[in-house]
Amino acid sequence: MVYQEEILAQRGFKKVLIAEDQLPQRHLLASFFQQEGYQVITAHNGVEAVAAFAEHRPSLVLMDIIMPEMDGLEATRRIKALPEGEFATIIFLTVREGLAEMRICIEAGGDDFLTKPINTDLLKIRIFALQRLQELHQQLAVQHRFLVNHLQEEQKNQRLAQKVFEHLLSVQGGDLPGVEIVQRAADRFSGDLVLSRRLADGRVRIFLGDFTGHGLAAALGALPTAEVFYTLSDQGVGLDRLLNEMNAKLCALLPDDRFLAAAVVEISADLTQFTWWNGGLPSLVLKKGREMRALVSDFLALGILSERDFSQELHQQPCSKDAALLMMTDGILEAHNAQQVAFATTGFKDFLAGWPYGEGMQAALESALVEHLGLELVLEDDLSLVSVCLEAL
Repeated sequence: MVYQEEILAQRGFKKVLIAEDQLPQRHLLASFFQQEGYQVITAHNGVEAVAAFAEHRPSLVLMDIIMPEMDGLEATRRIKALPEGEFATIIFLTVREGLAEMRICIEAGGDDFLTKPINTDLLKIRIFALQRLQELHQQLAVQHRFLVNHLQEEQKNQRLAQKVFEHLLSVQGGDLPGVEIVQRAADRFSGDLVLSRRLADGRVRIFLGDFTGHGLAAALGALPTAEVFYTLSDQGVGLDRLLNEMNAKLCALLPDDRFLAAAVVEISADLTQFTWWNGGLPSLVLKKGREMRALVSDFLALGILSERDFSQELHQQPCSKDAALLMMTDGILEAHNAQQVAFATTGFKDFLAGWPYGEGMQAALESALVEHLGLELVLEDDLSLVSVCLEAL
């Protein structure tokens, strides 16, 4: 993978900084590290140590605690604040030992400490152990950067795909007067699909679908479904054939565990005839004055049954201009609050009782959802609500 080369390039302690004010001790340590193949940089006080680190960026530092001008503890704190200082391994050199001394060293940013006089065999062991930890730390840091970059690229690609996806759906459709749509996605891509078309003879056709799950996987069937809807509607094909074609397309496209719960309605040009089919969606609600009628689902969802077993039987009934229709996906009814109470049993009843069809549905629904779920509106599933005011069509 890409980050392996970077890890190999960083492997081992290439440079060592020895910050020690006592010349004999400094020379002894420098000689030891040079024999071990290290590039050695020296400093005799804390100020020089900070400057030397900034210039040479060694990965290993031996830091005497007591030094003139600036002690090793302050020098370490300043080194850790420098670029790449966080990844430097610092071993303190001290004449004292014990838990108190160790705590002071660790709190200043040190990784280990040795007491003077320095035992070079023990120093080798400590360096070997710290080198393994540093390599692991570097590997994790590089992997983290790789994953962050990968995630950022993936998010960029998803935003682009979402934009293209939404454009392809929107260019074919068009807003119809009297039709108000509220949609909220639980993920970047919505598995809910709303399609509408006014046919050449004046009929209005509205389709609402809810693919299994949510996110990109749930949205993949939206484009072929929209293509069938718009193509056949523009040809004036009847609802029964439209449903057959959609079902056949989805049976061929979707895996066995995926389907499209859907409902489609058609309103005659003179607004006197109402035709509908519901396969797996919550009941449609037809409202006239104070009266409301539930148009229940009596068929399976699209993409499940073969053409031989699929039923596209349509329901018809007379209607009038003062009627209104409400279509919804189950994401609305099944939205649970922190107490695991479904919206269907609380705020939705009040919303339905005061259903402001014709205008203001979005504000009324969002107000009810905020009251039920809270201000963050965390959704478990995509939700869609379509209100149709017949007299405005």
